[in-house]
Amino acid sequence: MKNSLIIIVSIFISSIGFSQESSLSQWEMREYMKKAALRTNPDYVCFVPGSYNRSTRDSDNEHFLVFDGPDGSLMAIWTQHQGTWAENQSHIVFSRSDDKGVTWSPPMHLVGPREKGDKAFPAVWAFPMVSKSGRIYVLWNQNQGVAGWVTLHTGTMSGMYSDDNGKTWTKPQDIPMPKSPYNDPEGKIPGEWIVWQKPERAPGGKYTIGYSHWVNKAVAFYNGKDRLAPVLPGTSMSWVWWESVVEFMKFENLDKNPDPGDLIISYHAWGDKALRVPHYIEPRLSIAQEPSIVTLPDKRLFCTMRTGSGYIWYTISGDNGKTWCNPRPL
Repeated sequence: MKNSLIIIVSIFISSIGFSQESSLSQWEMREYMKKAALRTNPDYVCFVPGSYNRSTRDSDNEHFLVFDGPDGSLMAIWTQHQGTWAENQSHIVFSRSDDKGVTWSPPMHLVGPREKGDKAFPAVWAFPMVSKSGRIYVLWNQNQGVAGWVTLHTGTMSGMYSDDNGKTWTKPQDIPMPKSPYNDPEGKIPGEWIVWQKPERAPGGKYTIGYSHWVNKAVAFYNGKDRLAPVLPGTSMSWVWWESVVEFMKFENLDKNPDPGDLIISYHAWGDKALRVPHYIEPRLSIAQEPSIVTLPDKRLFCTMRTGSGYIWYTISGDNGKTWCNPRPL
């Protein structure tokens, strides 16, 4: 579906306590959730959890990305947390709509723990790309049982694909990432990164995407203990203090339909050239996250990002994402 604005909602319900929680039957709970989903009059609804208290293990849904399927359908992938983040039981699901978003198929599990107690490591923050021949790639952050700042930010890159419009999928494959100066210098903890939005086909035709990259505690300016205590006593651990930069990937050979492990990815504004945004209190600390790219009418790439400065910042590339100007407030 081209050149149209589609607003589709995947309901995210937190585990807020309700007085009627213990008295609702399963049917009453589902009816309550359906009513809650329509409270804001969404244009379309893709998925409604079975409960708001995580009793059905599908209450928390986020990182919801909708894209055009190669067969004219709408497709969606997202991260579903079976419990709290602390349980590390997160997986990736897929759904499709054949009637322009009016109805959607039940979520299909792609990768990650299937049920409570599953020993598989979390798989999170998937993003899709469709090759020119119609192969659907899904890539994600694959945790390996260790954590940096946050378990669900920490992992290697993995991927799979479907050649039959999402009916079946290949087994996951590892996708190598370069060793970064921002990662654990001992190599024991994988990088901490998230691709937040769908990749954009740059004017040159290749998928390009920015990603958040958190700096490992061992090399971060602020290690979460005492570096900033004289500046702001009582500083708490949160995303506004975890040092982060923005970098970019370009997928060079995706339209040749390689296996995920054979994807060639070039990296830009990477390492010591990564984009940084000064923190509003301590400018030596960079907080730059969640880059989102669009193509401007003049074919330049425009990218916004969230920061710890109190403003949205942006950057522009005039060479299809190879180089980017210094970020500045929007």
